[in-house]
Amino acid sequence: MSNKEESSAASCYLDEKSFHLCCQLFLQHANVLKDGWSWTVFKGVKEGYLKKTVLIPGGVHSLLNQQLKIEDDMDCLIEDQVDHDAGNNAVCESQTVMRYEYHVLYSCSYQVPILYFRASTLDGRLLSLEEVWNHVHPSYRKQLLQGPWDTLTQQEHPLLGQPFFMLHPCRTEEFMRPVLQMAHAEKRRVNYIVTWLSVVGPMVRLEVPLSYCTAVAAPD
Repeated sequence: MSNKEESSAASCYLDEKSFHLCCQLFLQHANVLKDGWSWTVFKGVKEGYLKKTVLIPGGVHSLLNQQLKIEDDMDCLIEDQVDHDAGNNAVCESQTVMRYEYHVLYSCSYQVPILYFRASTLDGRLLSLEEVWNHVHPSYRKQLLQGPWDTLTQQEHPLLGQPFFMLHPCRTEEFMRPVLQMAHAEKRRVNYIVTWLSVVGPMVRLEVPLSYCTAVAAPD
């Protein structure tokens, strides 16, 4: 490994050129999998971002409060017993489908990638920050409660100028350091985007298939 690569592994930051190279390699495998990722070029500037839209089952209110979910389910069952036709038309919150649109951008300030996203119901209603907090994967909720504003917050999209949610990049270097240092010690070259997205994505319901880790190379 060159001195430059050793320095990069030690600092765990990513320069913009490496970001674009990692994204290109990531997209090559995404196209093979037909995984829905694409590269969006923003008009008038050289910048762009990775983009993916997914539909995720699960009602917001059922995630806000498990007791509410049970009560809603019971209400649906009661309606079925009282009025079969009305029961057939009843829709429980637990059956709601959410639309998530993910963007991966490069931050010149933090020198790391950032995951922006927006979430809505299929009828177009945007989720509030509190609803998104409660839609975080259960495995990560304890971590989120320790500092929600430092982890998941809402800011203006740097290219679109629209309100988006984002996973704050202030701790990216902190959790990427041991991962990259271990890879360096084992003489393994890893794709930064794949490794980073595999860590942060699941928190907001963005799954990264294992094949990305084995099939996507690091840039030369």
